[in-house]
Amino acid sequence: MKHILKLAIIGCLQFVLVACNQDLNKGFDTHSPQTFISTDTIEVTKGSTVVLKATLSDESGLFSCKLEYSEWNVLQEIKLNESGFPKMYEFTANMVIPEDAKESWLEIYQKNDGTTFNITQTYHKISLIFYDIYKNSNVVYFYIKVMP
Repeated sequence: MKHILKLAIIGCLQFVLVACNQDLNKGFDTHSPQTFISTDTIEVTKGSTVVLKATLSDESGLFSCKLEYSEWNVLQEIKLNESGFPKMYEFTANMVIPEDAKESWLEIYQKNDGTTFNITQTYHKISLIFYDIYKNSNVVYFYIKVMP
């Protein structure tokens, strides 16, 4: 009887070892879409137009991308599912810099220990968020400095 119990335990352990070596994510896309940006830091003047460009790619296909910056009321969303989920997309956006765009402003940051400190910020952080067909996402930023 003890011999049978030992064989059963050894058999269960072999099953667990084989099951643990299986790739549980096989067949699932867990990779974020990729991007290439030639320049992410731009200096501009108020009222000028800046062209933002990025090359987006994903092997499973791209679903959508969204350019967003609430300070300047920028929201541009492109649904790529209507284009057949391309594997590569050249994103281009023309953005007019508002006449009232801030050249610098004070931001208050708080550390984990509760202490705060001030930073004089000079770059506006414009986000480009994009998704593949499996809702894996990536975010890249364009940093725009408004010159006097």
